[in-house]
Amino acid sequence: MTSQYFIKLSSNWMDGIYRLLATTSLAEMLCAFSLPLLALLIGIRINRYVKNKPTHTLSAKTIDFMGPLIAPLLAILFTAIASAIFVHLEMKPALLPFASKLSVAWLAVQVVMTLSSGRTAGLFIMLVILPVTLLHLFDVWDITVALLNEVNFMVGSVNFNLYLILKAAITLVIMLWLVNFVLTTTEGRLRRVRTMRASNRTLILKFMQIGMYVLVFLFALNMIGVSFTALSIFSGALGVGIGFGLQKIASNFISGIILLFEKSIEVGDIIQLESGLNGTVAQTSGRYTMVSTADGKDVMIPNEEFITQRVTSLTYSNKKARVEIAVGVGYDDDIELALKLLVQAAAEEPRCLKDPVPGAYITAFADSSINLWLLFWVEDIREGKLGAQTKVMLNILKLFREHGISIPYPHQVQLSDAPIEDRLKAVEAA
Repeated sequence: MTSQYFIKLSSNWMDGIYRLLATTSLAEMLCAFSLPLLALLIGIRINRYVKNKPTHTLSAKTIDFMGPLIAPLLAILFTAIASAIFVHLEMKPALLPFASKLSVAWLAVQVVMTLSSGRTAGLFIMLVILPVTLLHLFDVWDITVALLNEVNFMVGSVNFNLYLILKAAITLVIMLWLVNFVLTTTEGRLRRVRTMRASNRTLILKFMQIGMYVLVFLFALNMIGVSFTALSIFSGALGVGIGFGLQKIASNFISGIILLFEKSIEVGDIIQLESGLNGTVAQTSGRYTMVSTADGKDVMIPNEEFITQRVTSLTYSNKKARVEIAVGVGYDDDIELALKLLVQAAAEEPRCLKDPVPGAYITAFADSSINLWLLFWVEDIREGKLGAQTKVMLNILKLFREHGISIPYPHQVQLSDAPIEDRLKAVEAA
């Protein structure tokens, strides 16, 4: 059967070339070659004109997006008009339908290249667009479809054939590709909405993703002839699978949905887990939440841990943070002046908040110093506390030195007891 197919393919190919050479007039040949070239030149001119114009308006943005598609669309239009004119003049076109099919393939290639990455576009063009175009050009599409329809098999009560499976697979790939393009475009649009919170954006995208993928899956099943009543068996098996092997995945996914609804954990929050891990929430997804630690590590934490464990958020209700500095002064120093200087050192730091006001307190009478404690607040903990703390400590050293306030530190003194040394030498001599 395969050999007969290729024999038929070769015969149709030779007959097609002979028919084109024998029936094509000079006028039609001129139209078939000049009209796509004219469309290409017009498309290039339009694209250059649009690029020189601002793209703030909706019409300009639409034309800019449709730029790569203008030339093939014009080629299809020009060849269709030319074919209609030849038919009206009672001249049956032979080469123009060939040019029209090539223009349609050109349009499909441009659409794929516009909406996808280079590698994905190359694979789709090579595996789908190019074979379908060649089969239509050589008039062997019907023969190929009939051959694929003959290769069939049964799965239960459903009859499958190779053409149906290939058609469903190509359609599924195209729909998944369109879904990915729609989701990516929608995410980009939502990111530009400054008033929308990150959790709301993620929640909208997650529900869109689930809904669109479910519709694509159901559509693919319908294409291959699977009845929707069979889904009851599949759903039962899926429930058993979730109950045994997929319970952790389902738990993390549901926990992620709960976190998005509650808005308790959002991108940019500084959190601390019960295990001691602390960092900034960098990304939230359906299965995990990514936390960036201070040492540059990205930790992916299952969403279930945020529901079942204690989580400390440093930025949930407000972003203010308290900075604490402990310092000791000598017993002979002016303690009241030292307290005022501590408050002054904090007030000189621009990040120190005026409300709550900074405060200095006595905490203990130690062995060699009187321990003082300075407390002040910074507005945004996401900017860090160490920078403000360092600047305030430098201010404290400067002010204490200017006003003669000492900061005691331990000294080591070595004493020598001569009589003891003499007795030790006597013992060694004995």
